Formats: sequence, structure tokens, C-alpha cells
Amino acid sequence: MKQDTKRQLLKVDKEASAAREKAYQDYVMQYEMAVAKQQSEAWRKALDGVPDSLRMLLEINNTENVPEYSEKQKKQYNDAIKAYDHTGNGVSWSQFEWKTYDTQMTVTFEDSVKVESISKGMNVING
Repeated sequence: MKQDTKRQLLKVDKEASAAREKAYQDYVMQYEMAVAKQQSEAWRKALDGVPDSLRMLLEINNTENVPEYSEKQKKQYNDAIKAYDHTGNGVSWSQFEWKTYDTQMTVTFEDSVKVESISKGMNVING
């Protein structure tokens, strides 16, 4: 392989590597932002009914006799627990597009091997 071709291939490969690293960081950042948003919403919902729900929970855990509560108070408590317990509605990595990049070289085989082009290729892994 000619030195010029090697240099060109190395240059494009570095570009692909930099693009691949940036795409990965973007992918992770999107995921972490979605998780933070989900946790924020769950805490907000859980805290909406905290005074009654927390009092209920503390009394239930600290006494032998479970006090009587109105249906509204029980619903607030259950809603707060459900809002916090978001395990079934979690954020999944597959929800986000992840791109990766590679170096591509087009060659022809006639009388001799000839490099036609060297380029950076993009692939979408999921999304």
C-alpha cells in the first residue's frame, strides 16, 4: 500500500474514532438525562401527597394498631408509593439511537489493486 494511501486511511480512521466516541457519549448522556427526568417526576408525584401519606406510613410502621384512614388518604398513600416504584416503567437503553462509525475503503481488482476511495461510514445500532 502506498504511503499516501496509508496516511489517508489513518486520517479517516482517526475521524471515525472521534465520531464514534462522541456518538457513544451522546447516547449515554441521552439515557442519563431520561433517567434523571423520570426520577424527578417520580419524586414529584410521590411528594405531592407526602404529609398524609408519610404520617400514615409512620403510624402503620410504629404502632400495633393500624389507624382508620379515609379512602382519599389511602389512595394518596398508594399513589405516592406507585409513583416512587417505577421499576416497571424504567428507561431502556434501546429507546435511544446509538450511532457508531467505521472506516471504509473501496478497492478495485483489475490488473492490480487500486484504492478508489477511503471514507467514514455511519451505522445506527438501535433506535
